[in-house]
Amino acid sequence: MLGSNIHIDMSGLEKFAKKVDSISGQRKVQMQELLTDRFISSHSKYNNLNSFMSACGIHTAEEFKAFPDDAMDSFVKSNTKFSSWKEMLSSAGAEYYKEQLGL
Repeated sequence: MLGSNIHIDMSGLEKFAKKVDSISGQRKVQMQELLTDRFISSHSKYNNLNSFMSACGIHTAEEFKAFPDDAMDSFVKSNTKFSSWKEMLSSAGAEYYKEQLGL
């Protein structure tokens, strides 16, 4: 049937575009939102962020802020598949955004 009108439903794409819009730009995300129990347990031998941080000797926000970057990188490299803390956070961020977009 040449010349027939074709209707394409774009509502799903429009909803997806709205989701992308809602999370675009810089945002502050709590560490617990990035480093979820699922993320920690699938990328390390620890079950959650608290046990991960405790194992590296961090029990308070102040201890975390004072913890040397090279020591964190070393702990991450020894206890995860990541080579650094930055790489681990980057991977967690990617998973966070995939989830936010429903992918």
